[in-house]
Amino acid sequence: MCCRKTRRRWLDRTLASFNIDDIAPALTSDVLVPDAGDAHAAFYHTGLGVHMLGVYPKHRLVLVHRVNTEQDFTFNGDQLYRMIRLVHAARLKAPK
Repeated sequence: MCCRKTRRRWLDRTLASFNIDDIAPALTSDVLVPDAGDAHAAFYHTGLGVHMLGVYPKHRLVLVHRVNTEQDFTFNGDQLYRMIRLVHAARLKAPK
């Protein structure tokens, strides 16, 4: 019974809605300069230059990328930037 209550509290906290403007600056280390007319800036953080958390409010997109750095890896920052460009190129146009 106690586990069910704990799971419920965890779900309530993790599924609660929040305002990205309130938390994004605290969670991320870099802000992308918004285009003219954009209501919100985009935020991102990279760890070791290969992990990434990106929040793009304009595109209603959150991008999470992780490399298993507990083992030897060959993924590098150039590949990360290529992957980011590919994701943005593949985005569907937002409905107006």
